[in-house]
Amino acid sequence: MKSHQRKLLVDFSHHGAELLETTKKERLSDSLQNKVQLVEDELRRGYRQEALTLNAAIENLTRIYLTRLQTLEKEFRSAQLELDQAEKQQMEAQKTHFELLHQNWQLLKTLQQLRQSLEKSDHRKDRRTWIASEIPRWKRAGSPNRHYLL
Repeated sequence: MKSHQRKLLVDFSHHGAELLETTKKERLSDSLQNKVQLVEDELRRGYRQEALTLNAAIENLTRIYLTRLQTLEKEFRSAQLELDQAEKQQMEAQKTHFELLHQNWQLLKTLQQLRQSLEKSDHRKDRRTWIASEIPRWKRAGSPNRHYLL
């Protein structure tokens, strides 16, 4: 019986060593798994924090760009209004310019007609004056009072 017990003890001792090794391996494995779990948790927290930071940055940039877009749209509308007003003023100036050109043309035409009329009247007057001055000389040439002749 002693030999049988010894055998069992030897068998158990072998199992005991295996148990010790298994326990050490399990503890080592558990420790490594805990470390892996800690690293994974740390990475998740880091990724989550980075994602939150990136989302905040994107929201901030979006807000900045939207504000800038609104400012640019206001400036565009203002510039468009100024352009419309400038075009309107230019059209009014062109209209006034054409009206003044037309009036100038009419005034020039009237002046030309007046000049022609004055020239005709001066020509007639000069002719009458010349004729009037010549007629008395002819009449006076035969008259006894020659001292009137020039």
